[in-house]
Amino acid sequence: MSRSGKKDSSALKRDVAGLLYGWHLGKARSVNAKRLAEQLNHSEVQIRAAISELVTEGQPIGSTANGFFVITNPGEAVECYRHLESRAKKIFKRLSGLRKGDYVRGPVEDKT
Repeated sequence: MSRSGKKDSSALKRDVAGLLYGWHLGKARSVNAKRLAEQLNHSEVQIRAAISELVTEGQPIGSTANGFFVITNPGEAVECYRHLESRAKKIFKRLSGLRKGDYVRGPVEDKT
């Protein structure tokens, strides 16, 4: 645990993965971020960040409007891929809108 009393990122990812792989195999057994946050005593934002990192690392974790789950078959994988692709397209449209409004010029620096 960190000084704040919260688990570090790798420990949280391990715990999230443990719950998903233990109880939420397949779309029919999905769980929402609120429930995971309650079970692990973390915020929904932290849970979503941990899941995002796990997926980026190659873990087969899918999401729908109903929550998160471990992908168990090719159909679920395709559905999750399309869901993320659709969300990405909407985000890129919003980015394009900001550029059209002339609010953003040239490259944007990463301030993190």
